[in-house]
Amino acid sequence: MGILALLAKAEEQLRKRDKKCKIRFDAREMSLQQELAQREELWKRNVQELKTERNLVCEEPLKNEEEWKEKESETMVLVKYISFLSLFADWKEHHAVKKK
Repeated sequence: MGILALLAKAEEQLRKRDKKCKIRFDAREMSLQQELAQREELWKRNVQELKTERNLVCEEPLKNEEEWKEKESETMVLVKYISFLSLFADWKEHHAVKKK
């Protein structure tokens, strides 16, 4: 084999190796892009879950405050009713004493 044939063979081997490397590189690049997209999606989901959890934590005191105000309102109605009954009982007793 002549020197030109050896050079041609070496050049062909280099081309084949470059082609294999490019194919492996492209496959690895695609795999990394897919992995990056998956991680980004997971990150977005985690951020959304944290935002939702934060909103729930922030809303809980408001909900409790609303429940407290509602119970306070109900209590005030009961207090007014009891006060009215007490006043009515006093009035009734006062008028019963006058009639005797």
